[in-house]
Amino acid sequence: MTIREFNKSDLDACARLLIETYNRPPWDDTWTLETASNYIQEFMSYGRFVGFVVVIDNEIIGATFLREKTWMDVSELYMDEFHISPCQQGKGLGKALFAHVEAYAKENKLAGITLLTDKQKPAFEFYQNVGMAKSQSTIFMFKIIQ
Repeated sequence: MTIREFNKSDLDACARLLIETYNRPPWDDTWTLETASNYIQEFMSYGRFVGFVVVIDNEIIGATFLREKTWMDVSELYMDEFHISPCQQGKGLGKALFAHVEAYAKENKLAGITLLTDKQKPAFEFYQNVGMAKSQSTIFMFKIIQ
C-alpha cells in the first residue's frame, strides 16, 4: 500500500471509485461517470487544492480531496471528500490515509483539519475514531428546493 499525491491522470479511476463507494447502501447515491468526474474536477479547480490517493497493486482504492483555506491569521485544511473502496474498508487504510493528511497539515503548519459529515452514516463514527471532535456550536443546515 502506498499513499501519494493525486494527479490529473487519476481522475477516471477516482471517479469510478466514488461511484463504487456511494452508489450503494447506506448512501444509495446515483453518481454517473460524468457527474463524478465533474465533482472531482471542481475540487481540482480550487486554488489551494490538495489530493491524495491510496494505491494497492497499481489500483486506486482510496482518495481524499481537500483544500487549504485561510482562517484569520492561519490556514486550515478543509476535507471535501474522503472515501475508501467498500471492499477495502475495515483494514486500516482509511486511518492510514487520514494520518497522511494529518502529517501533511503538520508539515505545512496548518492549524487543523475541518470537514462536514452526516452523523447518520458510518463515516461519522470513523471520523470520531481518528480523533475528530463534534462541534458543540456549529450545525449544518439545509433546505431542499423543489
